[in-house]
Order: sequence, then C-alpha cells, then structure tokens
Amino acid sequence: SRRARDWAWARHGLTPAQRLVLLALAEHADDHGESCFPSLGLLERMTELSRRGITKALNGLDGALVERDRGGPRRATRYRLLLPLDTGTTDPRG
Repeated sequence: SRRARDWAWARHGLTPAQRLVLLALAEHADDHGESCFPSLGLLERMTELSRRGITKALNGLDGALVERDRGGPRRATRYRLLLPLDTGTTDPRG
C-alpha cells in the first residue's frame, strides 16, 4: 500500500538490504501493514538479494519494524509491518 511504502521510506538507520526488504514487504502489505505473505523467492526476485541476505535483513528488522509469524513447512510466513495505529501521530520507532 502507499501508506506502508511511505512509512518504510521514512525509516532511518537501516542497512541498504534492510531498506530493500522493508520496501518489498510494504509493496505487499495493506494500509495497516497486515496481510503480507511474500515468499522468500519473491523477495529474492524483488530485491536481487540472496536468500541469506534477505534472512539477515529480516533478522535485523524483526521486532523493531516487522513481526513474523513463521508458518512452518509448506505454510507461508506472515509478515506484519509495525505501522503506527493513528496516521495523525508520530511513530516513536523512527
């Protein structure tokens, strides 16, 4: 969503890989940062990072800007972007 992309672009202090992965996730998120299920293969194609690079970037984002619900074997991982609830407030996470 546009809101998720704008939020991702406004994050500071990220590595280039973290920014690419966050932006790729934002492309697949709804306006609330929910319902985001891109596969690692899709993230690889979108970012041109290796699977290892994506995993490392996600580990750096996990808990601060992104929450992951790992689905397990043959189940999609669900990503949730930690967007602020109220669009009129400033996000304390940066």
